[in-house]
Amino acid sequence: MTIAMKVNLNLIKLKNPIKKLQKFYADHIDPDGIQPIHALRTVIAAVLAILLYHSVSWPQAYWILSSAVLVIQTYNGPTPQQKWMFLVVTGLSVTLLTFIGSLIGHSVLAFIILLTLTTFIAVYLNVISSDLGTSAFYVNLFCLMSGALSVGWIETVQRTTSVFLGFMIAIIVCACVWPERLSSSIRYNIAQNLWRLSEFNHALADDQNKNKKNDKAIAVRRNRLTRGFQLARKTIPLEEIQSWQMIHQIEYLYEIILGLNEIQILIEKQKILKIINKEISVLTRRLNWFLKKLSTSAENGSPPPQITKFIQLLRTFEKYYSRHLKQFNQEQFLAFTVYIDMIHKLERRVVTLTELVKRMGYPI
Repeated sequence: MTIAMKVNLNLIKLKNPIKKLQKFYADHIDPDGIQPIHALRTVIAAVLAILLYHSVSWPQAYWILSSAVLVIQTYNGPTPQQKWMFLVVTGLSVTLLTFIGSLIGHSVLAFIILLTLTTFIAVYLNVISSDLGTSAFYVNLFCLMSGALSVGWIETVQRTTSVFLGFMIAIIVCACVWPERLSSSIRYNIAQNLWRLSEFNHALADDQNKNKKNDKAIAVRRNRLTRGFQLARKTIPLEEIQSWQMIHQIEYLYEIILGLNEIQILIEKQKILKIINKEISVLTRRLNWFLKKLSTSAENGSPPPQITKFIQLLRTFEKYYSRHLKQFNQEQFLAFTVYIDMIHKLERRVVTLTELVKRMGYPI
């Protein structure tokens, strides 16, 4: 074996565990791919805070790091506008309560009253919304720390200024590192839902082709798709009618794919309808290709895939099977009728979705 072949073999062995790790991460840890970007923002904010800390000589300057790293964690709303709202409101509240807590920390009774009030608000907001609860938690945490570590007037001003500087670092980092816009978020969400629908369809097809149950893979992809639909409802404003229509079309496609899978299970052992089983497999592969291409078009603004051949394929199925109608018993005829109805629905959804992607145009 040559050196080059050994190197290639080692690279292949190295890629396999990496791919498995990536798949595990995407399936179970962070399906939306948000955490790596947020981790990068946090690291950059921490580095800038440390540099600023070493450039000043205040005894309370270490609060810069705490403020920058913790306040940036509140940049987690469903839309870019809400993320900025949570970040700004949290940063200002943290600064104000740090000042108040540091001043009244000498009075145990006053501090207990303040902490009771902020804790009650934090718990109540967490019941209303987990995003609000996260912001309220950090505000309450700074109130607790500043009151428990009470200092004099000069140190109070230094501490409050340090917290505000950390808050400003968080704002600068979020504005400069991977800035988010609503249009980009909507495009990404739609593209991801199309891609996840393709993966779910592929998992169902594998389950049929291998003649064995693959419930775990199907459940994982179903959960990812369901999460994507939930995120779309949180991310897309109601006035974005076209985007909402696209999400609805994707949900309809999801129901059609489930219906085709149920039909495939029913006809799997029918001799006359075995050809339908084969054609559904072909249809599944074509549909996977179409959904992935459409996902790329929705995210990048590139022209959507041509659907002429795909539509011709759907119509050919109906013409072909119509020749065998006389051979069908009642159960087979019912399965055939439902199958053709699903094909018609699939054609309408595919055409509508393609037109909606065309209207999205190119990202600004």
